[in-house]
Amino acid sequence: MLRDPRQIAVSVFNRHPREVMARLEGVWELLAGYLEDGVTAFYFHEFTTCPRSLQALVRWTGVDDVEVEASWLELPVNATRTPTITSYRQIPESIRHAIDPPIRRFLADYFPEQTA
Repeated sequence: MLRDPRQIAVSVFNRHPREVMARLEGVWELLAGYLEDGVTAFYFHEFTTCPRSLQALVRWTGVDDVEVEASWLELPVNATRTPTITSYRQIPESIRHAIDPPIRRFLADYFPEQTA
């Protein structure tokens, strides 16, 4: 399941603001490797609001002894203990300027329907 890359950037920035560019480069490489190996990508946001969809995904993967509970999906996506920022726009412009091109490339390469 994939999250919006901008939300991934927010999470990484909150945890490692000084290392955000290097850490995100590793994230993009990891995700691209999975996708190139044929791993099916599921949009994270589709499942965070719909327990039935997540249950269907769990069943599809062959796990039949887990029942998804709606409460699992109630936690905020970026639930760091002391978040510095809460949205992509709050990342300093100098950092956004550096990380936005890889995010756009990743979306264009693997999710062209989101960049159309």
